[in-house]
Amino acid sequence: RLTTMTLLDTSPVANDLQTEILRKMSSVERLKAAIGFSELTRKLAFARIEQAHPGISRPELVREFLRCILSEDDYPAGLK
Repeated sequence: RLTTMTLLDTSPVANDLQTEILRKMSSVERLKAAIGFSELTRKLAFARIEQAHPGISRPELVREFLRCILSEDDYPAGLK
């Protein structure tokens, strides 16, 4: 059974519609959508970091991104 969470910025009607659309999708389609959303999120995060740090190198960009998404306990010591 597919379960979804209600988002704080989504109306109940929109949430119900999103849930219905997701239920009609196959598991492969849902996985592809999730991967697409993940990629979009990463691109938006990278763009925001680049905006805040003009001229940042690719390795520095990746380090900064990891700092944003990982807890200090999970952050690899070699990247600090």
